[in-house]
Amino acid sequence: MALTKIDDRGLKTPIDLLDNEKIRFGTGDDLEIYHAAGAASHINATGLLNIDGTTGVRLEYNNATKLQVTNTGSTVTGTLVADGLTVDTST
Repeated sequence: MALTKIDDRGLKTPIDLLDNEKIRFGTGDDLEIYHAAGAASHINATGLLNIDGTTGVRLEYNNATKLQVTNTGSTVTGTLVADGLTVDTST
């Protein structure tokens, strides 16, 4: 079923999907979001994926911020590994 219109009142109830059921966006299904059974959640995109926030973007692991991006730069908490170079940011 294709969802073609949501009016100005929005949705009255949440959309609940089972494991491995995907929400796809774009003419060629260029973006999809789903949760694999018992494993992980996935966001797959064709091309560039932008995540925008007016006060920054934060990535968390186990409810702890590990990467924070703001208008002034980025902060990494923990260990950063890039091209074989390991930088310990905890000291």
